Amino acid sequence: MPISKPRPNPRVEKIIAQAELSFRKQFLLCTNFYLYVLIDKKESITYGFRFRPHHFKWGAPNIELQDIHQLTEFGLQDKGIYRVLNSPWMDEYFHYNIIIKGHSDYAFEHDNHYIIKFEHSIFEIISTGIEEVQLTEGEISAIAVEGIDWLAKNAGS
Repeated sequence: MPISKPRPNPRVEKIIAQAELSFRKQFLLCTNFYLYVLIDKKESITYGFRFRPHHFKWGAPNIELQDIHQLTEFGLQDKGIYRVLNSPWMDEYFHYNIIIKGHSDYAFEHDNHYIIKFEHSIFEIISTGIEEVQLTEGEISAIAVEGIDWLAKNAGS
């Protein structure tokens, strides 16, 4: 949606994860192309979500202060994952990107604002995609090693 047109009120929709997740703790792993939010480990499998991020923030308010989040009145509840429609944060993000040469609203057409509420923090992201993942320790290690290898090859360039 072009930024020149005001959006209607935001609407927050809960996303039902395939795996039963506690949303108590989290571990973030960010590469050049993906951001992983890992939430639970059961036996040898770690569960979470993979995003194609553009912008994210992580921190307060936590579950005890959930009522102060600006999206509470639009459907944001306690622990879980949500998609925000008509996001004011996306409007702000578009506004700052308009100064970039060659900016086009079309470049953001497939972006969404997601929120993951945990017991002691909140994670928000503007992303072109979301995928629920189940990863082994070996796969998580490979993701980290691939990122470190990329860094070694491109350091100083």
